[in-house]
Amino acid sequence: MLWLPSHSLVDDLRSRGVSVAAEIVASPRDGFGSPGNIRIRFNDPKRGAQETALSDWGGRRPAGLVAGSSVSVTYDPRDPSRVLTTKWVQNPPAMTLPMLVSLALAPVLLAGATFLALRRRTVLKASKAER
Repeated sequence: MLWLPSHSLVDDLRSRGVSVAAEIVASPRDGFGSPGNIRIRFNDPKRGAQETALSDWGGRRPAGLVAGSSVSVTYDPRDPSRVLTTKWVQNPPAMTLPMLVSLALAPVLLAGATFLALRRRTVLKASKAER
């Protein structure tokens, strides 16, 4: 669920991405103390100065980025809002907590849905037989 869009973004940036230095404009924290929407500014030769939020990878945002510092990013020249740190494009995290939770819950939810469908079928057959 979280894995496919992330890998699609990484693949796109690897094939046609442009690496540049970006200035970190804002590095807020969310309610849990994790990195929030990190805003960056970089210069696109065709469109000029661009300000956007770093994309997440598998539901995770890069940590340790401080406002006012710079970071190497890779962006999609067709859509400059699609941007990741160059480090994540070259070597993305193998597993993130949101991905792990999704992988753990998927079999449980599938088993529950299958059980409910079979149970409903059994109940409907029993009520039909009583008539």
